[in-house]
Amino acid sequence: MISFLFVFVYLMSCMHAEIQVTEFGHQSYDLQESYDVFTIGDPVQIGAWVKPPDIYICNGTPITIQRVSKALNYWKKLGYNFGIIYEDVICIQERDMNTIKISLPDNTFVEPNLAMTRTARITSTQEIVAAHVFIHAFAVSKERVLEHEIGHALGWQHYSRKYHIMHPNWNYGGHDDKGLKVEAD
Repeated sequence: MISFLFVFVYLMSCMHAEIQVTEFGHQSYDLQESYDVFTIGDPVQIGAWVKPPDIYICNGTPITIQRVSKALNYWKKLGYNFGIIYEDVICIQERDMNTIKISLPDNTFVEPNLAMTRTARITSTQEIVAAHVFIHAFAVSKERVLEHEIGHALGWQHYSRKYHIMHPNWNYGGHDDKGLKVEAD
């Protein structure tokens, strides 16, 4: 058992050397600048999952399986797949492999965001291996916030097209999904 743990810790330390963590914040306050309705180019995806991730709702997070399912269904309609949703999980490890964790903000959370997502990718392949969505309790029921953060967990960057789900400012976002559909191989 000890030798197994040693090998596991060694492999994880090797893997961490290749993992890049990307952080996205979702701002809610009203900016003074205006955003154009027209944006040049398509949204950019900086990584992808090799197999469908499981979803962990961390204990103490005031969000229901129904709310998480609604957010995942937005992305399922675009061709994305997810594993099982687990609720009331004790989320200790920062990078549980092949999971999207959802929890309340921790001490690294950047205010005044409604929510924030960290993704971990293997730099050589851009494979996403873990993601962690931090969401304020008051933002759980806000329309589109969780859908937007799941978009980050799927590797999508902000896209400043008015009414787009990946718009960086909640006030200017919407349900537009231009460029996010899974393309058939």
